[in-house]
Amino acid sequence: MQQLGNQTPTGEPQAKGPEMNDRDRINDILNYVKYMTQGYNTGLNEL
Repeated sequence: MQQLGNQTPTGEPQAKGPEMNDRDRINDILNYVKYMTQGYNTGLNEL
């Protein structure tokens, strides 16, 4: 008899620890650059 307990499908990604992966770092850098660009643009418009 097959048990249907706590089995996870093989295609489902496993949750990892709290450390940042490459995708998180790239998103963080892109958000930072976007924020800085918006601030620079606002500063230039105020001149």
